[in-house]
Amino acid sequence: MPKKARWNRLVLRMKLVQLLRFLKQNYTYAQLADMLKESVTVLARYVCGEVLPSHGKASVLLPRVERVVRDIMVDMVKPGDDGFFDITRLLSEVTSRTAFTMWAIDRIAGTRVNKVLTAAVDGVPLAVSLSDALGVPVAVAKREREAGVRDFWTTVVEWPSGRVETLWLPKHLLRRREWVVIVDDIIRTGETLRALIRLVQYAGAKVAAALAFVGVKPYWRRAVEDLDAPVDVFMEVTAPT
Repeated sequence: MPKKARWNRLVLRMKLVQLLRFLKQNYTYAQLADMLKESVTVLARYVCGEVLPSHGKASVLLPRVERVVRDIMVDMVKPGDDGFFDITRLLSEVTSRTAFTMWAIDRIAGTRVNKVLTAAVDGVPLAVSLSDALGVPVAVAKREREAGVRDFWTTVVEWPSGRVETLWLPKHLLRRREWVVIVDDIIRTGETLRALIRLVQYAGAKVAAALAFVGVKPYWRRAVEDLDAPVDVFMEVTAPT
């Protein structure tokens, strides 16, 4: 087996252990055994680090574990008094970023990717995690000019409130004919996502996919339905009424 394939199998096994340890903070071994259809003894050995699951076992357990982890994360995302969702706690967690990255890799499997693009600041941890996993560079569009940089791709974000922002991306970070995965933290109106797609188009690059950590129902699907790019979200939350 090629060295890269062996490494990918090892990473898969280690990520399963990481997610199981996250679940153990919320459930007993007996509860986990019931949910995952696996014995308490086996799960305890994985969580305690006594043994790594085999690749075959990891392939079977991982989809089940991911579903449970996603349900926990959805419960952790609550709207504030202003109706907006605070996901900073999730973005700070390694487990959350790992779960998103694994999901994203599955969504873009078989797709050519040269670059990961996001907007500062909340999308950065997710974009870096994905770029590291893919082994490609990450580009960050910022809301102010980068000191020392002369040439930028720029676009304007117009919010429903009337607020206007400019996104600045150094031109050397995005090249013609590159295939780009756009990463966003949360989609509600889709304005940030639209702006990032415009930057990709200005550079003569192509959008391979646009992926977000959270989509706010019922708005996000309507907001992206006219975009000329495949868009998906890791998890959905419902806007307060």
